[in-house]
Amino acid sequence: MSDLRAVNARLRQVVADKDELIASQDTLIRLQRDQLAGQDELLVEQARLIALVEEQNAALRRQVGLDSKSPPSARPAASVWIRRPLVRGSPRSSSGTSRR
Repeated sequence: MSDLRAVNARLRQVVADKDELIASQDTLIRLQRDQLAGQDELLVEQARLIALVEEQNAALRRQVGLDSKSPPSARPAASVWIRRPLVRGSPRSSSGTSRR
């Protein structure tokens, strides 16, 4: 009979340990759920900010005429934005002799 009581006591301890483990896992799951909810809120805010920056970028591009959606006549010619290098003559004289 004492063996049966020892086994029963051991089983009760195992059950109590499992209950404690389950409670701690429940707490961990709840904390992770809260963390993920916080990340969802951050992602929503990031998406909102990205959309805002894209709108501002599009407005700035329209102001400087870089919007590809505007008609070509409304955009400045490429030569306005690109400077061509100056073409200079050869450093040697036209007679082919060098200066010293």
